[in-house]
Amino acid sequence: MTPKLIENLGVGATQQLTYELQATRVPTQTDLFGVRGEICVTNGGAVPTEELTILDVVQSKPQGPGQFENVITRPVDLGAFPQLAPGQQHCYPYEITTPGPILPDRVRRNEARVNITNHSGALGENHVTVSRADFSVPTDPTLTVIDESAMVTDVEQCPAGFTCTPSNPGPFPFTDSGSVSFTKTITNVNAACKSEFAITNIADLETDDTATKSSTDKTLAGITTPECPPVIVGCTHTLGFWLTHPEVWPVDHLTLGTVPYTQDQLLQILSQPVRGNGLVQLARQLIAAKLNVATGATTPAQVANDITSADILIGDRVVPPVGTGYLATGQTSSLVASLDVYNNGFAEGGAPHCGE
Repeated sequence: MTPKLIENLGVGATQQLTYELQATRVPTQTDLFGVRGEICVTNGGAVPTEELTILDVVQSKPQGPGQFENVITRPVDLGAFPQLAPGQQHCYPYEITTPGPILPDRVRRNEARVNITNHSGALGENHVTVSRADFSVPTDPTLTVIDESAMVTDVEQCPAGFTCTPSNPGPFPFTDSGSVSFTKTITNVNAACKSEFAITNIADLETDDTATKSSTDKTLAGITTPECPPVIVGCTHTLGFWLTHPEVWPVDHLTLGTVPYTQDQLLQILSQPVRGNGLVQLARQLIAAKLNVATGATTPAQVANDITSADILIGDRVVPPVGTGYLATGQTSSLVASLDVYNNGFAEGGAPHCGE
């Protein structure tokens, strides 16, 4: 499956992914045969046994004459009775198996070899007592199904800054082969901007009978986040603030259009009534905007364009009361409104108002 690409998932945005877990059971058959039972040992001596060991040996040979051959040899676990007191008897359980094939037409027997090192007739030496019993293998073996079912757990692999909420957290039971589907809601909580992430899913399977474990992982999706927002610095003041606080001006002269003005002349323009002259109205907002830009306050590209447009529109006109220039208010109203929004700290992407 080609990983899905989730593009430009911004903070607070969500996206759903569909997950499908598939488990395939591949049956195999193994033939086993063996014997189980008990080996009973009695200490007929007058002292406790020393270094007691029991070896169980499965033997077989063809029908008729011939020697028995050892097929399986296993030590028997003595458990809580590694030593027998005088006169004590204990029966030790055993079970030994071996993979097939099970050869037909064989004579089979089980041989128990009991060894101690303090037999009265051989002190300090190994003394082995052997006991044998014949047995036969059933003609119709029992078929036992193992690990027909399993449990699958989905292991969360959510990138930093995201939450991944499943519609069904599992775990999921499987009987034989099968599949299960669910969704996860991917939410950008506070992931880094202008970055790439991968959503990797891990599925762990454990069989019910033998607790055999397996795991698989897969990259399901890639996520990109949007461009980082601009860093906002500084703050803006309105034309009223600049008129009454000339001592904090960042510059002592400005150019409006193509005409340079001193601070005194600019203060006169800020104090000049509009009286229907769009040039005065535009110049007042333009002075405030240029002073805000000069302080380093963040200025959106659109506002910067509007400042350039205002200079082009003013051109070589000299603003009253310094000169007698004139523009109709209909020519300047849209630029006046835009610069006023910026000076009041409401321009999108621009610096906020200083709260004068």
